[in-house]
Amino acid sequence: MIVSGGCKFSKSTALFIITLSALACGPAALAAPNILLIIGDDMGTDTMASYGLSENPPSTPNIDEMAQQGVRYTGFWSQPVCSPTRATIVSGRYGFRTGVGRPVTTSGPVPEPPAPAANGGGGGGGGANANPLRSLARNGLGSDEYALPLAFADSGSDYATAAIGKWHLADAENGWLSHTNLVGFDYFAGGWGGSTETYSTWNKVINGEVTSIEGCAPTDKVDEFFGSFAGVETANYAIRGTRYKLLRAGGAEEFYDLEAAPWEQQNLLLEETMSATEHAAHQSLMDSLTELRNDR
Repeated sequence: MIVSGGCKFSKSTALFIITLSALACGPAALAAPNILLIIGDDMGTDTMASYGLSENPPSTPNIDEMAQQGVRYTGFWSQPVCSPTRATIVSGRYGFRTGVGRPVTTSGPVPEPPAPAANGGGGGGGGANANPLRSLARNGLGSDEYALPLAFADSGSDYATAAIGKWHLADAENGWLSHTNLVGFDYFAGGWGGSTETYSTWNKVINGEVTSIEGCAPTDKVDEFFGSFAGVETANYAIRGTRYKLLRAGGAEEFYDLEAAPWEQQNLLLEETMSATEHAAHQSLMDSLTELRNDR
């Protein structure tokens, strides 16, 4: 199921492998949409069922639904590795202009995680057996770049911005652990280098502060997103089951049967009668939403 938040979210929102989320609040919310940008690291079109390029792709029903209902590009080029891709999207400029053409490795200091690191330092590369080419300077995104969250701040709408997950654009010269905030994000939580030390013991950065974490890294990042639902009763939301979808926006609630053709889908809550199956599905989605709010 998909869950997305609205005006009552805290600024700790979003989902990753890299995610930027901007949330509009206040009177401007009706004119300024919420925006969720997901960047999949080293993820080719062959990994998504919507492109039909693999015989046995991973199950990604929500991505498939977005591809079916939205725009699916068949002619699209990106940078071939992580840091340049992030720098290009965050700044809107080519790598030869930002200076980020390879994965960032010029790291600053971070503490050791609870257990010995699996792949060296916290900056995405390093260690005694590293490829010697990795010793070459690979600088991060300059803190003076006009980055995406700054554009949201200058838009005239009351946006709050957050990034959750992998950053990998900071170096020892551009602000290091404060880099996400220097380029305009109100909130950051996640891993700092090219990868977490391990999936179970890793360093988590929250707005420049490092905490050594013991626990599943992907689960922690998802919890950062869903945790914003705790105690929220008035947020906009979208939650999807195997057949039905429940939406709330601007105080109005909508409930749809996804097996109906798109042009035939109608808000079942406006119908005079709903079947027992529809009532049960509606209650199940409401229960799931309540569980997310209480448990995250």
